[in-house]
Amino acid sequence: MVPRRSLAVPQPNPEIIVILGWNEIVGCALLMHFNSSVGLGSEVVIYSPQAEDRRTEFLVAAQKRYNSQFTNITLSHVEGALGARFKLEELPLSSATKIIILADDSVTYPDEADSLTVSLILQVQDILSDSSNQSKRPVILPQILDHRTEEACVFAGLGDYINSNALAARIMASICELPFMANVISQVLCENSPCTFGVRRIHDYPAFSPVGRDMQQITFNDIAVIAACANEIAIAWTPEGADENGPFELNPKDRNRARPWSDEARILALVPTRLHAIHNRNDK
Repeated sequence: MVPRRSLAVPQPNPEIIVILGWNEIVGCALLMHFNSSVGLGSEVVIYSPQAEDRRTEFLVAAQKRYNSQFTNITLSHVEGALGARFKLEELPLSSATKIIILADDSVTYPDEADSLTVSLILQVQDILSDSSNQSKRPVILPQILDHRTEEACVFAGLGDYINSNALAARIMASICELPFMANVISQVLCENSPCTFGVRRIHDYPAFSPVGRDMQQITFNDIAVIAACANEIAIAWTPEGADENGPFELNPKDRNRARPWSDEARILALVPTRLHAIHNRNDK
């Protein structure tokens, strides 16, 4: 029997994160998450037409409300119109690891907010294409409010986007059907959650060995056992032909169906958070 052994938890590196647009609900939750997941000394630049003192006052109050302080990230606020190209060019877009585009609170209607989001996507992509730093492009993740905007995101080459209204509706529908899911979802999403989602390669797991194994005959049950030996729960894998960015197939219906496993294939797992994993190691 292969002994259980958690994966090594590397110390994250400092990052530069740029947030374009600002809304208090999503923006505050994002900052709380970044503070617990990025490396010490990371910088978050928030660009919005909203007044800097208003944003600062809200975030100070939010940290007091949640009894939490931003220790890993430092914030810098920039004011300007969302569509101002010269202002966007002054932001550290090319050196950022993540660019988050939020539906700004200053906009009244969802379709207007989404129009600004699509415009920002195109401008950011154009600025990055003119940048001399082409070695590593940042992740661009927009928040949209209307399902009709999804097609525009796909057309712009962005398969990753968050339809926050649809996501909230699906969570509410799930809880209406299965009320106990409220506790499960809150445990996974809370700031001090003992677990989070992680994307793995099969070779990341200590229990996996290609010796004597037919890589053309891998089942999801094989993946589940290998992940469990690292104290993780495999919940999805990329289907055949997909690359490392997905899409992911959640809980395959036929878990015993064998498939070929390529170097691009990935596993989505429920994994211990960095602080939880460190705490467990210190207890042993």
